[in-house]
Amino acid sequence: MIQKMFLSLSVVWMIIVNASNHDALVPQVIKDGFKKYRMKDINAALDTWHHPGFPSQDDSLTMDTFLSAQKVYGKYQEFEVVDYVELSSRNALVYIIVNYERGPLFSLFTLYFPDNKWVVSRITVSLDAQEIFPDFIWTRGK
Repeated sequence: MIQKMFLSLSVVWMIIVNASNHDALVPQVIKDGFKKYRMKDINAALDTWHHPGFPSQDDSLTMDTFLSAQKVYGKYQEFEVVDYVELSSRNALVYIIVNYERGPLFSLFTLYFPDNKWVVSRITVSLDAQEIFPDFIWTRGK
């Protein structure tokens, strides 16, 4: 029992330490979107995350999930970066926990670097962490 608790705390600690290391890598467009979310609403955030001239995903599901999280968990509080993975010089993934008053929403931001700045090409969100986070995040610290 104590070993399981220690292992769980170790994994949480590794995620927190790793997250703080990645905060500096998060592109400004993601930070700006979450700032708009706090100041206005999810529509303002989605407008910030979209880049003109890029194909747009169907935002209705993304917006519905954000709104469901607000309904279940309360007001948006902050976001935390769990991991930043640069796949290539022009492609990156950012795994983020969106914190509300009473619980989290889990998200994956897929980024592309076309003209000397990162743009959000896709956002995947879920109330279930296992739908978003890959195995390597769960096995850290083991």
